[in-house]
Amino acid sequence: MRTPTHRRNPPWNYDELVLAMDLYVRRGLPDASDPEVIALSALLNRLRMDEDQSSSHTLRNPNGVHLKLCNFRAKDRPGHGMSHGNHLEHDVWDRFAKRSDDLSRAAKDIRRRVVSSASRETLDHAVVDMRRTGRDESMSSLSGPHAGDPKRASDLAMTLIRDTADLASAIYAGDPKFRAQATLDEFRGRLDGLSALLRQVRQELVGEAANQIPSPMESTSLDGRHDEPDQARGIDSHKLVIFPCADAGSVKHFNRTVRSPVDLTALGLNLDQLSEVLPANYVISRARVWGVMPRRTGLNETRFKQCAADDIALFTGGKQVFSGAIIRAKLRSPELARALWHTNALGSTWELVFLLSEPVEVQVPYEVLSKILGYSSKFAFRAFSILSEDASERVRKALDPAIGQLWA
Repeated sequence: MRTPTHRRNPPWNYDELVLAMDLYVRRGLPDASDPEVIALSALLNRLRMDEDQSSSHTLRNPNGVHLKLCNFRAKDRPGHGMSHGNHLEHDVWDRFAKRSDDLSRAAKDIRRRVVSSASRETLDHAVVDMRRTGRDESMSSLSGPHAGDPKRASDLAMTLIRDTADLASAIYAGDPKFRAQATLDEFRGRLDGLSALLRQVRQELVGEAANQIPSPMESTSLDGRHDEPDQARGIDSHKLVIFPCADAGSVKHFNRTVRSPVDLTALGLNLDQLSEVLPANYVISRARVWGVMPRRTGLNETRFKQCAADDIALFTGGKQVFSGAIIRAKLRSPELARALWHTNALGSTWELVFLLSEPVEVQVPYEVLSKILGYSSKFAFRAFSILSEDASERVRKALDPAIGQLWA
């Protein structure tokens, strides 16, 4: 009898590598159980099906996606990750390493193409077209005889994402008919339906309770108004920024320039640039300062540009969020960074500078924060990163008793 030969999975193609690199640039190195890794695995398998290639249990599964992220880590930080990779992977990295905006656009184009190719004919008769039916019918369809079927969940999610994207594009383009209240109600219904479906998908894939994922409508209404409890407390929708601070050098910097105030006027520097960005009431003789070192990929610079005054800085280390502060201003200043923290062995310094409020000591274990965000319980928060406004709002609501003083 002839022994069956093991068929190797095909090499990663350009589109797959772009999607994987986009995830790496946005998230770093999440593990195989992370929801975004699982979602990318499903998308890559959809892409392969669109190309008439059969799937297997190992083809672009979450472990394979994680290993590909490790390949990109080796390019981003030589000596870390896994250096093995194909030639096309090197080309994709070289093309987008310093062009994160172009990478994001390319990844969105690929996702849009994959989603738009999900034909309605592949769905069975139980799939509800939400453009023609009400919210109640679409929600009840999720608990029908097909509940728990990952393929059906994937098909429904693709359909809902496409329909919502089509409607959002029309609203953005200014089509007058989409200003009608009836259409806004329909859009609400579709978002609620998508949220319910995603709760079911996550429950099937990672075993979490369905009610742990909030509806998109729980925190903000379509006209931009926040729920009444937040309005009454005066909370604005500012982002949460993660600053890892676990190694000895980072802890030393934190103790010297964040936990303890710094007199910037004593450094002998021209502070004109600093005075232009600081609020008038900020006392520069008692400043709290943190810095981030640029990467050659440009990733940290991109995140630095996305930060804004009044965002909340969370410092992580020792398996917990241990401190928080309000970002008062930011500036890029190698001179100030060298005066405060000198340079590393390669001559680089932490020149992406943040001016902060007085820090508040907190204690939020990683597993608590990870559960709120839908991450793996083992997620380590080791990279400078920014949570989306939606994710930030979820964290703020869940952790208000523990760290509410930061936005009081």
